[in-house]
Amino acid sequence: MRIISSFHDYYDCIQKHNLFNKDGILYLREEKILKLKEYPFIYIVSFGTEISSCGLVGFCGRLYPYIKLWGYSRFCLSVTDVDRLVATLSKVEQRGYYEGKRQRFSSLRLSKFNRLNVTKFFEESPKTTEDILKKNIIRDIEEFRRCPIFVLSRKLVCSDTTITYNANLKNLDFVRKIPVAQTFQEIAMFLGNIASPEKPIPKIDDVTMAEAKGFDKYSFRKDPS
Repeated sequence: MRIISSFHDYYDCIQKHNLFNKDGILYLREEKILKLKEYPFIYIVSFGTEISSCGLVGFCGRLYPYIKLWGYSRFCLSVTDVDRLVATLSKVEQRGYYEGKRQRFSSLRLSKFNRLNVTKFFEESPKTTEDILKKNIIRDIEEFRRCPIFVLSRKLVCSDTTITYNANLKNLDFVRKIPVAQTFQEIAMFLGNIASPEKPIPKIDDVTMAEAKGFDKYSFRKDPS
């Protein structure tokens, strides 16, 4: 696979091992941001300023939920990621996160942002891109189906929902989810399947199948004489 893009991502380095582009696959990776009317899935209500955004990273047909907090550049791709970030906060804020109590004077006002709701968000978020199509929020379905990478994001302050096609996975620290070589390979397979989709196997009735195998109506009966 050969990648043409204006930005660098963490899996681009694999191209040097694929100098001759034997599979003939070309990935025109151009970032495109579109605004959507709503975010139709579960999200965490944030009355304070703790959560900057939350959403879904789409990768080759699968979805990975994420949470991003204000003041922190790192994206949390699992409950464990959030736990590790909370461990750097004060004891009062940690207690609010684990006990689910709002801390009035904490720098990180923990309202609905607690471990119970975080766990629910990661567990109940959709798992495949087909779940997004069922919500009828995508204008160009063909463009959506042909894009191996996208980020569906809901900003909790202004309630804006956007989808970013061909997003930069390096900015999401997505390598913690899928390693370099596997990322490159899965994208190549995804694009290759679009270029040469598998043909459906035709259904053949029993009579036609029997004739094709050389049988007739007397094959399992005594021939009348």
